[in-house]
Amino acid sequence: MSSGRFAATRDFNLEPSRLLASGLTTVDVGAAAAALVWLPAWLGVPACVLLAMSLRRELSRHCGAESLCHLHRGPDRLWRLRDRRGRPFEAELAGSTCVTPLITVASFRVGRGCRRAAVILPDSAPAHVRRRLRVALRYPD
Repeated sequence: MSSGRFAATRDFNLEPSRLLASGLTTVDVGAAAAALVWLPAWLGVPACVLLAMSLRRELSRHCGAESLCHLHRGPDRLWRLRDRRGRPFEAELAGSTCVTPLITVASFRVGRGCRRAAVILPDSAPAHVRRRLRVALRYPD
């Protein structure tokens, strides 16, 4: 059947997820509104500033220029990653990777103590690419 072709798939291209961006924004805006309503102004305003900085970082890291756009599984169990800026990374798959049909979080160890993650939602890639990526992540051998 197609098992030979299926096993040979090692390249995965990802798009930024609008679902992830809207979810992150909704949660942070809700938290900022709660901080303004329930905290005193001298504490609520700095909390909102910190939430805005956190949102900017997370959007850049998962949906923007720093997000991973290409994953390649090498034969040596190493993954070659590339972000939207074109920077390459060589990484090992971390044990904290979570694979489910709806959401997949591919966690990688890059260098010393550094980690990168790719959050894959249904709008990140076509269904057949997500399915093959889930298999590659679940069964790394």
